[in-house]
Amino acid sequence: MTTVGRALGALPETRHCSAVPGPANLALVVSLRSLEHLDETLGRIVREHPTVAVVDRRVVLQQVKVHGRIVDERGRSVRVIPVDPWATGTAAVLPPGPARPVR
Repeated sequence: MTTVGRALGALPETRHCSAVPGPANLALVVSLRSLEHLDETLGRIVREHPTVAVVDRRVVLQQVKVHGRIVDERGRSVRVIPVDPWATGTAAVLPPGPARPVR
């Protein structure tokens, strides 16, 4: 698992790769250009690592927050929320800022 995890973590598309408990022992978060790129990426992973089985996948079509930045409909940063992994309770709540239109 360590070798595969390091290889997947090194992919240019990878944003996060970590070991997790359970039957799906790796979690991989990638950022892709299109849904077609998803199929290409999954195919490449399975070809290059024959022991890998994709057991689940989730697709996010529009991100509201990217790497600590709140983004608009065009993906442009409109404000920054510093990442604080040690925040607890009310400190972890987002600070007030411009409201996003609800669709």
